[in-house]
Formats: sequence, structure tokens, C-alpha cells
Amino acid sequence: MKLSELELFINVVDAGSMSLAANALDLAQPNVSRTIRGLESRLRTTLLKRTGRGVEPTPSGQRFLSFAENVIADFERTQADIQELDGAIPTRLSICIPRHTGRLLVPAIFRVFHEQLPEVTLEISERQAHDASKAMAAKDCDVAVFYDNSTSPFPEHRRLFTEPLYMTGHRKHLGDQSDHITLKDCAGLPLLMYSNPPYARMIESAFAAEDLQPKIIRQLGNKVAMTAFAMEGEGVAIQAFSNFANEYENGEIQARLIVGPGIERNILAALGLHLERRFAERVFKLLKSALKTIAPAARWRV
Repeated sequence: MKLSELELFINVVDAGSMSLAANALDLAQPNVSRTIRGLESRLRTTLLKRTGRGVEPTPSGQRFLSFAENVIADFERTQADIQELDGAIPTRLSICIPRHTGRLLVPAIFRVFHEQLPEVTLEISERQAHDASKAMAAKDCDVAVFYDNSTSPFPEHRRLFTEPLYMTGHRKHLGDQSDHITLKDCAGLPLLMYSNPPYARMIESAFAAEDLQPKIIRQLGNKVAMTAFAMEGEGVAIQAFSNFANEYENGEIQARLIVGPGIERNILAALGLHLERRFAERVFKLLKSALKTIAPAARWRV
């Protein structure tokens, strides 16, 4: 039994779907299904059962999941001990995250990395993707978290999560409803546009793909200002849940998930090529583990 098979099984259970796990691991779905069938054949039991939403572990699958997680954890601890003896673990690790996300990301990242890599001094800074790419080239940034755009400044990157976007605003535009809103209905509302070029292109491309034209009434270079104007009722704003979570919980802003189709963006991670390969893999897993703790609150999907 290979470690890769155990990791694949864990990913399928976490995702609740073989197709989602295949996408996350950049594998063909038939290969994922074949690996699961091979495990079931060797163990002579059924590990997963199909549900209306995907798959979930059987009682045998739960027991095997516990075994797989323990084996992976033991292997990673041993690997960390060996790397430490070899001097592969640096004394400093710099992580760049998107602007305006520190309140959400920093505590989660610090908790996990401090627990798993207590000997490493962690530095976290907020930078735009282009600036983070320059810092990585200069080896001033080791890991970058950034949002997916049509042109990534990083030569290599991996997906962490998918983030759906919401239409937000005052009751006079969105009413008291909290259900979904179609992209077609969004096109008829007065839109406050965040003027960051990649973000604006993403929004405009989503409308154009459906032969729709957003009614932009104001462009703003600051997300805080955009949310404030939306709360006051000047217009509506399309944004991620993490941008307005506190205001939403306090009843200060309305929010409706955009559907038919929705507008989504991927949250990606790039690892510096100057990092030792095994250590880089460990850092990526720790980063995903850290952000997974906040994924439900941020309404991210695996």
C-alpha cells in the first residue's frame, strides 16, 4: 500500500466527491476511482458509499480513514525529523497573502505553523500578486497565496480553495431576501466596481460570457469604501463573503449568492523554487490545513 493511495483516499473523503478530489489533485477521475477500487479489493470491504451529493465513508471507510491519517502523520513527523537533521528546514519562512485578508488568514496560519514548525520564524505580509512574484524572485517571499486571474505572475501554482462571490448591498436594492440571485438580475442593479484591474476583468468577463452588461455607477480603488457605499444604499457590490462577514452578521448589509451562473475565483498558492522540495511540500500541506480551519466561515469550497 502506497502513501499516495492513502493521501488520495483522505482527499476523496475531505472533498466528499471523487471528481472534486481529482480536480484538486490534478488527476483524471477514472484514475481516482481505480485507486479506490484497488484499496477496496485488497481490504475486501467497501470503503465509500454514494450519496445524493457525492460519496461518504462507510464504517469500514471511517476506520481506514483513521488509519490513513495516522500513517501520513507518522510519516510527516519522521520526515520532519530527518529534514531537521539534514538542515533542510530554514530558520525563517516568509508568506505573502492578498491585501485586505490579514484579519482572516493571519491567525489561522500562525496557529498551525507555530504548532508544527516552532523552530521557524514566520513572517506574513500583505502584497498584491505582482509584488509577491517580484519578492519571490528575489527570495524575499517563500510562499504566496493569491487569487486566480487570467494571467498569473507565478510560473507554478496550486489550488487551495474556490471562493464564490456574493451580491451585497442595502435592502432597497436587495430586499430582505437571503436566497440566490441570478447574474441576469445582477445586471439590472447599480454596481459599485472595485477598480483593481484583475478583479474588474473577472466581473466584466462573467457578465460578457452571458451577453450581459453590468450597470457600473462608480469605480472605487478601496474595498472598504466599496462596502461602505453599498451599506449606505448608493449601489451594490460584488465581493467575497470574507470581505463583509462582520457587517453581514451584524445585519448592516444584505448578501445574496450569485448563481445562473455564479462568479467564482480560485485561491491559489505558489511555492518558491528556492525552497527544498520536501520542505516545500510540507509547507503547502500546512498552509492548506491552516486555511481549511477558516474555510467554512469564509464559505470556501475544497
